[in-house]
Amino acid sequence: LAIDRNRQVWTSINDLLDQFALFFANDRLSLDDLCSMLESSLSAKHIRSLPQKSNAVFVGPPEIFFSSGIRRMCVMGLQENELSSPSGLLSGVEKKQLEDMVRDLNRQYFDEMKDSPLTLQDLRTRPYARLGLSIVDQAARLKQQIYQAVSMAREKLMLSCSSAKPNGTVLTPSTAFVRLARIIKEVNPANISGGLMQDGLHPFSPAFALERLAVMLRNRASDQDTILAGSDDRALLWQNALASLYHRPEWNQRVQAVLRGLHVSVKTSGITPEQASVLSLTNGMSVSRVQRHMQCPYMGFMESGLRLQPTGLFTYENNERGTFYHAVIAGFFNDAMKLPEWPQISLKDQTRLLNRVLHEETREWKNSVLGSDIVHQFQGAQIVRSVRNSIESMMRAFQKSSHFLPVGFEVGFGASGDFHGLHFPPVQIELSDGMKIAFSGILDRVDTVTLPDGRKYSLVVDNKSSSRDLMQNSIHAGLQLQLPVYMTALQQGLPGFQVAGGLYQPVKDVLIASEDEAVILNKMEKEMQASGMILDDALVQAAAMPVKIPSRASSSDAITVVSPDEMKNINQGALDVIRHAVEDIRKGNTSPAPVRDGQKSPCEFCSYCMACPFDSRMKGGTVQVVDHRKRIPAKQN
Repeated sequence: LAIDRNRQVWTSINDLLDQFALFFANDRLSLDDLCSMLESSLSAKHIRSLPQKSNAVFVGPPEIFFSSGIRRMCVMGLQENELSSPSGLLSGVEKKQLEDMVRDLNRQYFDEMKDSPLTLQDLRTRPYARLGLSIVDQAARLKQQIYQAVSMAREKLMLSCSSAKPNGTVLTPSTAFVRLARIIKEVNPANISGGLMQDGLHPFSPAFALERLAVMLRNRASDQDTILAGSDDRALLWQNALASLYHRPEWNQRVQAVLRGLHVSVKTSGITPEQASVLSLTNGMSVSRVQRHMQCPYMGFMESGLRLQPTGLFTYENNERGTFYHAVIAGFFNDAMKLPEWPQISLKDQTRLLNRVLHEETREWKNSVLGSDIVHQFQGAQIVRSVRNSIESMMRAFQKSSHFLPVGFEVGFGASGDFHGLHFPPVQIELSDGMKIAFSGILDRVDTVTLPDGRKYSLVVDNKSSSRDLMQNSIHAGLQLQLPVYMTALQQGLPGFQVAGGLYQPVKDVLIASEDEAVILNKMEKEMQASGMILDDALVQAAAMPVKIPSRASSSDAITVVSPDEMKNINQGALDVIRHAVEDIRKGNTSPAPVRDGQKSPCEFCSYCMACPFDSRMKGGTVQVVDHRKRIPAKQN
């Protein structure tokens, strides 16, 4: 079918060129006129295709399927870099040379014309030229053709990808396969299977046997868990198949490649320190960048080193939710703190002020994903309720006597912005070679209080979309470094105040199953409690309420009430972790080494997993897990 389609295209083009030669044999045409005539002539052409027939089987590349009504569709070979891409008359090198030549000629032409006014005809005559489709364009077109072919199936659809080549090389499922499989799994999980990985097929051919052996041997949990260590009939059958392939000259080299592949590690050589210095620009960094590197060096490299942009999805991402929360909270308190009655603002005035801020911040929701359908509109209403709950809880706390009061929202330190002139210096960390790295960031909220006995304290609060605790072992693993760094920045920015701690403020929707106003208010305060590190001082804790204070000692590594020395040791330990992480980045470490802290592995939400060499079936392919059952002590200073 594809050959016939190409034949029709070339026949049409040749017929047109013959007609041009007949009518314009002695005339000179500009390229613009020739292209316009070709385009208008080709638009009137039609390509014939075989009609859809009952019980007929069509086999070909995805682009040939452009008719509807296909009963069953089977799309095979959906592994990365294995699908054949369109080939052109010019090689990639030749296209690049021509594009460079045209670009240089254009630059020379416009340099000559820089003193003369350019007309529209000049721009049309000397356009920037890009010849044909780039590799990215070809990949995008192929993906589109796959989606189009898949959408034509009316009764049954089968998608498949190979796990390995016959020589033992690991194959990664393509982005299209992963996304389509995720959709199918959400609709009907029973329709997802591992194919050859889960069946009991026998080695019926040498090629199949070698590919199957490559997968089976690589998928072992240990050296004793391979098919070679078994003694049942099926294991003996596959052992004989491997021995037969190994001793046959035409298959021996392929078998050896499979066996060599069993010792491949996911650890990569990384990049050179010189390359890292160019890509990373480590003289100034953010804490979130270090945390991403500690979560997985490969993910951090793709995001902050190569600065790759993931494909945008039509969904409201968590980072967008966080940005919205920060904007609404900062906007509300920015106006509220200017009122003469602050903080004793009535609930009616609070509501009026908050409605005005929400009206501005949700103005664009109507034409975004949150206004697309009733489900996302409900999500938007839930987001608004969350920020309302948080602001109302904070206002109730601020109206109490001798309570911490905010002096700034979205306060920058280092290279970041300020809040009405309030700005803190960067947090500097000196590396082993003497280089100093300046860290910048944004403090969501800065509070201060003067207690009745005259002592002055400061507090940093970080808004989070859910309740969470500050964990010592997570700090040691480099995954919870923000609060310790924020407290260090706070100490530098307000030296006249002693740092009382760092807290997470939940911004979430809370539903209370009661109609009693007192019960609702009491449970609401409990749900909206801040958590984190705070000094072991009753007056300080009372001034920070509502804050979660444990009633008894815990064996876990959660950090709650601490002494000034313990706080200093924890914060210094976090800075030591950052120092080692920055030096690791500067050395060029980009090996995939995911660390899981919680229910999900970072591989589950990584935007770069399709380009990652990490494979849990290979040597070194183990996701490290942060264990919170026993606390790793903070370094004593």
